[in-house]
Amino acid sequence: MSRRTNFLDGNDNFREQNLRFVRNEYEDNLNQFFGGAPGNNSQHQQQQQMQAPPRDSLIVQPTPGQKRAGDPPARSRQTTNVEAKQRKIAGKQDFRIAGFKFPYIRNSVNRLPQPESESYALTFFEQKPDYYTNYLTDSVGDDESVNVDTNDDDDDDEVEDDDDDDDDNGGNKNVANKNTKYVGVRKRRANKKKFQKRLQRDWTELYRNKNYKDWLPWWTDYKWCGVEIEKQLGTFKNKSIKYRFIPSYPNATTEQVVNNVLKCAHMALEKNLFNHYRNMRTIFLLMNEIFLENLSMENVEQLQEMIRNIPNHLWLFKMRSMVYLWHKQYTIIEKGNPDASDVVGRQWKNPVFHWLAKQAFDELKSISEKTWPRHKDLFNTLKSK
Repeated sequence: MSRRTNFLDGNDNFREQNLRFVRNEYEDNLNQFFGGAPGNNSQHQQQQQMQAPPRDSLIVQPTPGQKRAGDPPARSRQTTNVEAKQRKIAGKQDFRIAGFKFPYIRNSVNRLPQPESESYALTFFEQKPDYYTNYLTDSVGDDESVNVDTNDDDDDDEVEDDDDDDDDNGGNKNVANKNTKYVGVRKRRANKKKFQKRLQRDWTELYRNKNYKDWLPWWTDYKWCGVEIEKQLGTFKNKSIKYRFIPSYPNATTEQVVNNVLKCAHMALEKNLFNHYRNMRTIFLLMNEIFLENLSMENVEQLQEMIRNIPNHLWLFKMRSMVYLWHKQYTIIEKGNPDASDVVGRQWKNPVFHWLAKQAFDELKSISEKTWPRHKDLFNTLKSK
């Protein structure tokens, strides 16, 4: 409870200007005895009345209706861009994902890895993707080429069982065909596991030894990838691959599909997994319109928390990993390695793979322009392949 104040708490200037001082008869008697009476000199009386009272006056009475003036406002300093964005985020009422506006929900008390105004992932998810594969050409592919192969993940297709033929010879042929298919699938899976393990080991050692968390060594080795990725995209017609990111769960309900996608998001965003292509593809599954339209408020809160809690260094690592994966496959295709070509050939012929690599490259370049002070001076001077 605050203490009651009275008029004596005011400053000296206030008392001198707004308080009426009562005549001190004892002091007047002393002045009359030692200093003499003022007499009938009106000018002397007027000067004495206008003179300010001494600081040690004994009795004061406030002028009725007067209040103490407030302190002058402190001089405001110039607001930085980061602080302005923090104030904007603190006062906003919506959370944007790929152009969709959701209510801003923040119930968790856990500390974020960085302020929302500085989150790379949050800024990325706010943008609406451009799903066209080749913006450098005016030719647009037909609708049939757009909608083909919506479930183009890098997992091997399962071999479907053929119906048994009544004829014994036909049955034997079907068994032989199935055995041949299974042998081919097992061989591809074994090669892919070896390739992924080698890729994981090489990338981890390279990232640490080359210090790729710093921009200069990273751009020195991978700036050339930006031009080559655009060349590969140029080999395809200008397709819209928007429908390649529709969640494909044929026998699942809408609620089950949403939950499955959020589980994939948990693995792709919050875990440091090495399936770089799937991680990037999951990011754009989360930005799909059909998926966003079917989210409940609980799902919205869960998705917002996942996006907020992605550390910036982990986000950069995922983007760099996708560019490295593209670089690795490019090297294999250029050298014509027969052992690895069978593993990477399926992805390399897919425009989605190159489009995702371009999104990762452009995101890294955008962040570098904003956060690396030497980007403007050094980036254009670095040699491309």
